[in-house]
Amino acid sequence: MIVLYHTNGVIDTIIAEDGVTIDSITGSMTTALFDVALAYPSSSIVWYETRFKGALDHLKLTTILENKNVMVSASQRSSSYLDSAIHYIEESPFMKIHRNVPYPTWLMSTDAGGVQAQVINTLRKEDFEGEEAGYVLNAIAKSFQSQGLFCYQAPLWTDTIQKLDSDDTYKGNTYSLYRFVKQHYKFQWVFFLFICQAYFEKKWPVGALLSSFFVSKKEYVYQAPLVTETVHNTIPSIDVIIPTMGRASYLLDVLHDLSKQTHLPQKVIIVEQNADIDSISELDFLTEESWPFQIIHKFIHQTGACNARNIALSHTTADWVFFADDDIRFEAGLLQKGLNAIQELGVQCIAMSCLQKGEQQTFTKIIQWSSFPSGAAIVSGTLSRKLNFNTAYEHGYGEDTDYGMQLRNEGADVIYHPEVALVHLKAPVGGFRKIVVKEWEKREEKPKPSPTVMLYRLTHTTKKQLQGYKLRLFLRQLKRVPLVQKLSYRKVFKQQWNTSVKWANYLREQ
Repeated sequence: MIVLYHTNGVIDTIIAEDGVTIDSITGSMTTALFDVALAYPSSSIVWYETRFKGALDHLKLTTILENKNVMVSASQRSSSYLDSAIHYIEESPFMKIHRNVPYPTWLMSTDAGGVQAQVINTLRKEDFEGEEAGYVLNAIAKSFQSQGLFCYQAPLWTDTIQKLDSDDTYKGNTYSLYRFVKQHYKFQWVFFLFICQAYFEKKWPVGALLSSFFVSKKEYVYQAPLVTETVHNTIPSIDVIIPTMGRASYLLDVLHDLSKQTHLPQKVIIVEQNADIDSISELDFLTEESWPFQIIHKFIHQTGACNARNIALSHTTADWVFFADDDIRFEAGLLQKGLNAIQELGVQCIAMSCLQKGEQQTFTKIIQWSSFPSGAAIVSGTLSRKLNFNTAYEHGYGEDTDYGMQLRNEGADVIYHPEVALVHLKAPVGGFRKIVVKEWEKREEKPKPSPTVMLYRLTHTTKKQLQGYKLRLFLRQLKRVPLVQKLSYRKVFKQQWNTSVKWANYLREQ
């Protein structure tokens, strides 16, 4: 481990692994990062502000950096290097950071952090000549997170450190922000950022906008280290939960696929739903056939995926839980491959590839995932039993993305693994959703967006993310409005938005 001590991006001291000071590398932290990585290609590189010396938990940081595919930082500041206006254009779940757990984000801090030299060595020093260290760290994380680098902010401080004031901050300026957006987003986002700052902040950064026109888009290629497949002497236990409604034949196929697994599940918990109080179960085969695992069958007359999954989760006891749909097909090695991947990556949740027949695989690398597939994921049993699907989303959409955010807020990253794959049949009948007329649909004042969508955004996004979404939605809707109504549409939209907020708050309180 090579440690770079700096003050606002200027190197003070560099300490080698043997405790010897490296005097030959000086100047900016940006230059030092590349020079140290070149000189010590097999080492991890750690940085932090000199004034924090002795306040970093090196054992915790060393443990994190044992994974060669991780970039991590720790911040003592309430703000990031990049101006918070970046939130206007970034919809991902990586922005509202919970600092008391390792939280997935590409927002890196110069306060403290670390990365393997091999990650830095995939880049050219010349491409970052003259850039501040904060800019460089964020550029690396933003570029490489979507290509397989796991990026986090983590609580790495000892108890002795004192919190800094929020204004005691090493920050980039507005020109840095616009340059960053132009280099790492599509060109139109520069204009949208400008509109957001003008409308919501009453700022007019014309100079920063114009200067970004002369900046070229940056694209860097990162090749994540190969995950070595190893033979595990013991494979942990796994339970399967399946909500179902009106898909008996499809569910039977799922159970047959589970019965052929090279690593059998311990239990399969099936929650069958039928709103008709006089109905009886359609799943006779659960008792008529012999199964190589325990089946727990709950037949209920309340429909809804959230309730059904919560019931199923309450009956799990295994080390891991496979969240499954009732209309999927998969090969005999799926569960073993999934559990092996979890052990090799050292994560608490993997999202499987879940494509329809003939659908092309878009994402081919193991990456930090922005969503959570509630019908194609394996999650830590301990953690999954700690959480619940929020029934405020019942009979709507958003319960899966909300559950993914609950996982992240507990410190569990959601990792997409393209090689742990199943087929989603998208059965045309049955399922676990029922068309329910919501209370707000009966009212004259209609909400826009859907209150469940608003609930998610009010809960899990930052204020500026919500404002950016509001403006994007308004502009999208404005395109569809007849010309004669465009001038008056702003008032209509405001009313629809406020109605949505009202109902979202109602759902949250229930």
